Amino acid sequence: MFKTLNGSILRILENCHPTIIFCVFLNLLRKYKGAIHIEKLPSIIVKCLLKVTKIMSQIIDQINIERILLTIHQYLVATPLNMSEQITDENGIRITKTIVNELVKLKKNDIWNYYEGIESHPDEDTHIKRWIEIILKNSEDGT
Repeated sequence: MFKTLNGSILRILENCHPTIIFCVFLNLLRKYKGAIHIEKLPSIIVKCLLKVTKIMSQIIDQINIERILLTIHQYLVATPLNMSEQITDENGIRITKTIVNELVKLKKNDIWNYYEGIESHPDEDTHIKRWIEIILKNSEDGT
């Protein structure tokens, strides 16, 4: 079953619009945030997101960055299904931070142009703005 699922996911990754891929997998991650009854699903979702994130430099002009940032924000503010399950949340936070890092590396200070959707969201951002500032500061220090 997992071999068939893996093959299907690979075909999806190859043929779908990158923004949709990011948003669908982030929404699935949000839906199953803290789910203990489906142990392997969050890790499969994270692996898929990593695959797409690795090729971000090739697809950056095809993606809707504002939509992806907003979907990441929605994941971060979502309440886990099971409050005691922190492993899934740590992996989810780690992959969202990785995606933000890649976006900032590619867009540099222009990333702020795509942040507006988060600012207008009813739930306050407690992570993404800070991550962007740190990544930008580190990239300036490294230059």
